[in-house]
Amino acid sequence: MYGSIAGSSSSFNSVIKYTCNSGYRVSGGDAQRTCGKDGEWSGSQPRCIAAACPDPVAPAKGLVVGLQRSVGDTVRFECQEGYRVSGKAYSVCQSSGSWDSPTPTCASKIGYSSTCT
Repeated sequence: MYGSIAGSSSSFNSVIKYTCNSGYRVSGGDAQRTCGKDGEWSGSQPRCIAAACPDPVAPAKGLVVGLQRSVGDTVRFECQEGYRVSGKAYSVCQSSGSWDSPTPTCASKIGYSSTCT
């Protein structure tokens, strides 16, 4: 199951909670269920599936480099000629299924100097 269930009572109104191990998320059911008067649990039993991040959005005038979307994978953001990445150029897929940083922007290099005078 790649997770655990908290709560062991099966009496009326008792609650059980499903949690998944790091790198997995609850899917296809209810993370919390309650024992009903009829002796049945509310909702449906969930399962734990490997967490994955959605496809990152490329910045305007830029692109995303990297195909993997699993926990721990990294994507890199690059900009077209004449533009530079403004923000974090890398993002890592977290166990929550989200990227650790927002999509950067691509800023024009006009008026930009990489050295101090």
